Amino acid sequence: MNNDRYSAVGMRNGKIFLIPLIPNQPMKHITGHKKGITSIDSMFEKNILISGSEDGIVQVWRDGNYKTLLPNDGAINSVSVSQTEPIAIFSGEDRSPSIWNIETGQAVHSLHQHTSPVVTSKMSYDGTKAITGCNDGNVFVYDVRTGKPIRNYNYPDPLVSLSIYNENGYVASGTSDGHILLYDIGVGQIVKEQQIHNCPVVSLSFHPYSKLLASSGQDQKIHLIKAPSLKPLISIEGNQGVVNSLSWSSDGSQFVGVSSDQRLYVNEVDISLSEDDESTDDVFVEENPEIEIQKAEIRHEESEYESESIVNEESKDAEILFQIKQKLSGLSKALNGMSTRAKVIDQKIGLILEAQEGQKSMIIMNRNK
Repeated sequence: MNNDRYSAVGMRNGKIFLIPLIPNQPMKHITGHKKGITSIDSMFEKNILISGSEDGIVQVWRDGNYKTLLPNDGAINSVSVSQTEPIAIFSGEDRSPSIWNIETGQAVHSLHQHTSPVVTSKMSYDGTKAITGCNDGNVFVYDVRTGKPIRNYNYPDPLVSLSIYNENGYVASGTSDGHILLYDIGVGQIVKEQQIHNCPVVSLSFHPYSKLLASSGQDQKIHLIKAPSLKPLISIEGNQGVVNSLSWSSDGSQFVGVSSDQRLYVNEVDISLSEDDESTDDVFVEENPEIEIQKAEIRHEESEYESESIVNEESKDAEILFQIKQKLSGLSKALNGMSTRAKVIDQKIGLILEAQEGQKSMIIMNRNK
């Protein structure tokens, strides 16, 4: 989410669409990347949006303007920013994640502990800790002030997703075999491991102020899980695609999922689920969660480095014009085909007339005889 009014969705063409979460609001889009968007994060209070792309560039957006940062780490895999400090972590394909001050636009620390690609990274809510996860199963926890690793743990399978819960110092990591690990930074060990999905865990996101953890997998399911027990409380099924990204609203009343079927899933949550109650093992399954579903991908003509507002009626008009153009093109082809057939028929009629004239001449000649 960009804020509680809009959800930001990155596109393969480098555009970012801001989709309204409240009725009768215009949809907007911003463009500042030349390749596909791979990661988005935001600071709710300051209305700052950060985007990373396959072009290796990070853009910091605010009030219709953007600042370009160059982490020099190849195609960007992940961007994550604190909610209280102007501190963010960026990671790319070249195994050199870095911590930046987004106000000054300067790199603060480069993190060189990784021997395999860093697939994901997260900044804590208060900006004091940063975490990175690698496809060799290693997770590093950093002190942002010094840029030094303070914890490290490993899992035998590649890590796919990470999330950090600030209050209790928990790190949740999702693996390629469907497990979720809960690591306690304070005690320096994995305190719980649970298989939640039967496939890779695609995205993890802790609730902003409770112990709820949202997870999504390649099985097209979303689970709301209670920490530290990792007990599934709600399972949401019926999505038509894999939910690639999960994020919470600032008040924690909603979470949004962006899916591979080009849809945006908005789900409302009862916060009382996070209360300490271990009295039941029942899991509630919700099918086809359609509290609010909107198409996320809208194709428009390419325009580079622009910021503008797109109203839904304009999109409809463009679609109607495109359909009319297609029909006119089809009609033109049909007319051309009819013209060609008419020419052939004219030629045949001409031959018939010539033959008839020849026959008349023969009849006249015969009569003369």
